[in-house]
Amino acid sequence: MAIQLTHEMLRMTYELLRLTLPYRRWHLPHADKVEFHVMAYKDRHSDALTTKGQHRIRVSNKVIQTLAALTEAMAHEMIHLHDTSRAHHGRVFHKHADQVCKRHGFDRGRF
Repeated sequence: MAIQLTHEMLRMTYELLRLTLPYRRWHLPHADKVEFHVMAYKDRHSDALTTKGQHRIRVSNKVIQTLAALTEAMAHEMIHLHDTSRAHHGRVFHKHADQVCKRHGFDRGRF
């Protein structure tokens, strides 16, 4: 059975991950400084955007249907908040993704 995503679930998942390594070292903004949105995308799990100091993470309730999938999607998007390079999935992103997957046991091939 699929979970029903809520704004608060996204917020709390973000904060949980923010307390863990390597995120803790990255000094990501507190959840109160991030906009969280549940979307109905069919073509992507989630996305993140930082514009003029404003941070936003959106997660699809059509694609993300388990707590494990939510945690992995949030972990992925949090790397985008940290990676200030212009490359969407460039060298820096992959370096951080390797660290996150190793630390949290995520499947690097899916990540």
